[in-house]
Amino acid sequence: MNLYGEAGYGAALIPADEGMMPAGLVSDVEAPALAESAPELEAHGYPVWIAYGDVPPVAAEDVFAPLAAYSADQPRQRDGQIDPKRVVLQIVDLIKSRHLARGRIGIEISFVSRPVMTCPQPAPRCHLGRCHTAARRTTRCQVAAEADPLRRGTQLAESAIESVTAALRSGMTAGEIAHRYRLAVFEHAAGRGDVLSARVTLRVGPHVLSPVSSGSYALQAGDLVFLDCGVEVSGYWADMGRCVVFGRATAAQRAAQKQIYAALRAGFDAATALMQVGTPLADVFRAGLDAVHAAGMTSYVRGNLGHGIGLARAPELPIVSAEETLALARGHVVSVEFPYYVHGIGAFQIEDTFYMGPNGTEVFNRLSRDLVEI
Repeated sequence: MNLYGEAGYGAALIPADEGMMPAGLVSDVEAPALAESAPELEAHGYPVWIAYGDVPPVAAEDVFAPLAAYSADQPRQRDGQIDPKRVVLQIVDLIKSRHLARGRIGIEISFVSRPVMTCPQPAPRCHLGRCHTAARRTTRCQVAAEADPLRRGTQLAESAIESVTAALRSGMTAGEIAHRYRLAVFEHAAGRGDVLSARVTLRVGPHVLSPVSSGSYALQAGDLVFLDCGVEVSGYWADMGRCVVFGRATAAQRAAQKQIYAALRAGFDAATALMQVGTPLADVFRAGLDAVHAAGMTSYVRGNLGHGIGLARAPELPIVSAEETLALARGHVVSVEFPYYVHGIGAFQIEDTFYMGPNGTEVFNRLSRDLVEI
């Protein structure tokens, strides 16, 4: 659901009783689409400021009458902004309609905004509590249809990277490179309306800990260009990354770049060899970090080596880390990445996306994993 990035609040009520139908609450503009796309949910809507209509094809001279008929059951007045208290009260009505008002309600607290949390408590008989762990285990897997936009987003990001790196020229600024990446995404999208936005985290040249590396720095021969990219397709955020060397590096630059990248690549290969259903993600993390260290780069200390991707622009659960208790499961879409920022040398990145699909592990990426000189 992505009519607007700020079209309102959304909520899902999932009863523990599997015989009780779950409910979904979104803005009234999006409720029909929710009902159509998720028939397993009882869809509900609340009014937002947006005016909309829906009528069958009619003669031009008769358009106002069917619009009026369609709007007869819509609010006669719309507020200029969303009232979070009204939304909370509607959620409470959903709880009561399922006779859960005296029950124990778990809330995924990381998804709840401050305006909603500060609303007066309308149902004091409910026991409200955090369910972070439970939510991890129920929302972490994609259905097969959700993998399609993530796959397409990855492919668009890679096509844009190819276009941008082929057009690199000495003196081009980091900001210009980022701009060209975004333009290239939409060029490769070929006018399809499913591509909503493009994200790129860029580091160019040796000053990777300075803002100039993503803005005013002018590209020079031997520089590393780091691209960590995302494309939003139908509300799903793909995420991948590569780095390339622009022009001919000096002997010293090349030796340092190759040595560091070889260690990162060793870690990446060791970690991704374990990307199979049933493998604990903590094992993936340890295998990757151990391989980097075994390659001689014992200075590499990182808290995670990847994460789930899906509906959020930011990394999603599960996290590829030492403390992750989950194992890879059917439906997981997880990135594995080995970024490293070395001031004075440059920023390194290698990141691919892995889908635990119905026919085994699928890698969405096709770009070379070698350190390519452009």
